[in-house]
Amino acid sequence: MCGKAATLLSREASELPGVLRVGVSINSCDVKSDDMKNLANQIYGKAPLKTKFPKVYQGLGKLKGYQLKLHIDEKVQPVAQPVRRISFSRRAKVTEKLEELLKLDVIEKVEGTTSWVNPLVVVEKPNGDIRIFLDMRQANQGIVREKHPVPTVEETLQEVSYAKVFSKLDLNMAFHQIELDPDSRDITAFAAPDGLYRYKRLLFGVNMATEKFQQIVWQVIKGCPGAYNLHDDLQVVGTDDKEHDENLDRVMRKLEESGLTLNYYKCEIGVSSMVYMGDVLSGEGLKVSSE
Repeated sequence: MCGKAATLLSREASELPGVLRVGVSINSCDVKSDDMKNLANQIYGKAPLKTKFPKVYQGLGKLKGYQLKLHIDEKVQPVAQPVRRISFSRRAKVTEKLEELLKLDVIEKVEGTTSWVNPLVVVEKPNGDIRIFLDMRQANQGIVREKHPVPTVEETLQEVSYAKVFSKLDLNMAFHQIELDPDSRDITAFAAPDGLYRYKRLLFGVNMATEKFQQIVWQVIKGCPGAYNLHDDLQVVGTDDKEHDENLDRVMRKLEESGLTLNYYKCEIGVSSMVYMGDVLSGEGLKVSSE
């Protein structure tokens, strides 16, 4: 207290409830060196790649020189399904999302008539944003499914079990980087509050999308040592930093040449351990994630 007023609390009494704190308090945490290395690589390891391969991190890519043709069974009668009503509270968000997809060249407005109309499905995320999907169950009956082998998680993990340095590359809006042949777009038409649209890119829900996308990406990275793909995730591994970095450089060049792009924030670069499909990969082998 200042002046002649009496002291209400002594220093000792003031420190007990935390009213007064004298000196500097230091907070510390016990972090293993491997954890620190992983954290540093995740934060700083991506920066040189973004500088060296800027096109690979620019927006939504599109595979160069390729259009996917869906094989349509002409014996199947096209179905124009009724519109599923969207609540008024979500309509503005749906319109905004459609405008975004138009700008990204993922969808286009239907001019004239269409044989197929698929229901639009709107799912709200926890953060208030929305995802839109198509209910393709009827349309899938008219799409002849291609059969391509897709490796299991166990097979992929076995392939990379020898490695000690890992990177995970996430393809940005993966399926949407594959353009559809113009003759294959009608079957993806859907009704929105402001009209009819159809997809120009491959979309989630098509019966052969996963297998075909797996094959397409594998064709892009084949010949790159230490590179594997499972759906929209690419893994690049090496037995040491030098081998890993050489393998990663080859994959990045392939992606740049092909026109595919990555989601910068979801990539992990040059880490000593990595959680993948519920398992932890490290130089010590494979173990189940504690999470």
